[in-house]
Amino acid sequence: MTDISHAQARQYLLAVADNLLIEAEQAALRTHLAQCAECRAYAGELDALKSGLQAVFSSRWDHQSPSARQLVSSAQAQSKRISMHYRFTTRARVLAEVVIVIALVIALNYIIARRPQVSARPTQVPTSVPTHALQPTPVSTSLLLATSTPVITATTTSLRYENTTRLIALALNTSGNPDIYVMHIDGSGLTNISSDPSIDRNPLWSPDGKRLAFESNRSGNFDIYVMNVDGSGLMNLSKDPAEDSLSSWSPDSRQIIFKSNLGGKAAWYAARTDAVGSVIKLSDADATLAQAIWSPNGQEIAIMENKSDVLILRADGTNLRVIQNKTSPGLTHDYGCQILGWLPDGQNIYTECESSDDGGPIWTIYQASTQAGLTHNISTILQLVYPPVVQDFWMSKDASLGYELRDDGDPVSLYHSISFSLYRFENGKSVLSGKEIVDCAGKGYFRFSNESNTSGQYLSATQCDSANITELWAPNLKDDAGQVVGELNTGLPPLQPGSSMMRTGSTIVEWSQDDQFVLVCTSTESLAQIYVIARDDLNFSRGILKPVFTSQDLLLDYSQPVIQPVDVPPQPKP
Repeated sequence: MTDISHAQARQYLLAVADNLLIEAEQAALRTHLAQCAECRAYAGELDALKSGLQAVFSSRWDHQSPSARQLVSSAQAQSKRISMHYRFTTRARVLAEVVIVIALVIALNYIIARRPQVSARPTQVPTSVPTHALQPTPVSTSLLLATSTPVITATTTSLRYENTTRLIALALNTSGNPDIYVMHIDGSGLTNISSDPSIDRNPLWSPDGKRLAFESNRSGNFDIYVMNVDGSGLMNLSKDPAEDSLSSWSPDSRQIIFKSNLGGKAAWYAARTDAVGSVIKLSDADATLAQAIWSPNGQEIAIMENKSDVLILRADGTNLRVIQNKTSPGLTHDYGCQILGWLPDGQNIYTECESSDDGGPIWTIYQASTQAGLTHNISTILQLVYPPVVQDFWMSKDASLGYELRDDGDPVSLYHSISFSLYRFENGKSVLSGKEIVDCAGKGYFRFSNESNTSGQYLSATQCDSANITELWAPNLKDDAGQVVGELNTGLPPLQPGSSMMRTGSTIVEWSQDDQFVLVCTSTESLAQIYVIARDDLNFSRGILKPVFTSQDLLLDYSQPVIQPVDVPPQPKP
């Protein structure tokens, strides 16, 4: 007959009212009802019963509750009130949650602002520095060769350190002898990487930022050593009984130039950084050693000796030629000369010499060919005559020249008011780039330090003994723009009126190799402070700047802190 029985059909009919049948059961029920008259009659009875019950219910409802329509309206109104209440309480709850979230964000920002930013990101530190070593050193330390009880504090600043893994290398004295340390540029993660009972000093970064050279007397006299950033791979490069001192790395980080008095005569030497015993002698005469500067491609070296002699030779010590000496026609050098730098073509160099006449000093810039091999190939580029005083010369990467003039004003009231003017030399003419006037009010001597990077950005640190504030002035030599970008609190109280005390102190300004950061270090009789400023932060004033590192001991000139030349990406672990 059908696939379902009469009993199943009746169960399906009872379930239809509650919509409990699936599509297949409904189809089976329809097929059964089409073939079974008895079940169709039963279905009709159920429909009649349903209709009767609905009629009775409606009749009783209307009889007992004549305001049924009003009840519906009342129910609808109540529903609206409930909805409005729900919306109000929901909005109040959301508002309260927003307030709580804002409070949590403020608290979190406060906590983060009080923590050293770089040390909170150990994954951004080059893997050559072990992560465990990047925690603050638990012992107190002092800056450089201090013998007093050391006290050091590290502080954070709001300057731009978050996008760099750059490190600072410096010599610190923690136990009676200085070691080489590294730390992040925000002053955190101080780590001893040389750790030897001897004297380790004068750290110098390789241009690729992966190694450090330094001087150490751990073998009985000062030799030249190199090591990785984490202190591994230590090598003694010079390994001789003489006293050696660092000069510079080659551009490819494969060689180092150093001075040595080996054999009782001062001379320049070069050593490969990948092998011990690879030392070669560059200059053969016992001379007054001034400079040794690598050519842009690292193939040749320019050496300044005996105040005026310029020698050019290959990095392996061959092809030596003299391109300037005291007999060169037109050369005046009463007070000596210096090499300003190589031109980008690697075929010429600029030198600057100071001489004098009856009116005062004269500063002259010369250009000399490195290929002619003669002493008669120099030509005068620029000559400046006193007054004012030439304070500094520099060269940019494009070989453009710049210099700073200092005007002391009335000679009777020396250092009362001093102006500094910056010039760049373009197409044979001097162009004023900026001017700063410092008034020391006649209460003490003026101290200053300045440095230009190779891209034409200049930074000058100026201070009077009558104040405890050092001003940072940062004109850009390319577009004449300049302003005071910040102030450094040296920690010294101003001199009292009438005081004749002469306070000693120094300021070091040093740019990173890629010109992205500048390190400023101030030191007095009792305090040394390190500041690191990103180049982008020199575009506007930041008021009083906070040091990233502070010591109560003097900073020695021969061992100043140095900033890593470039960002070094994390190295994969072997």
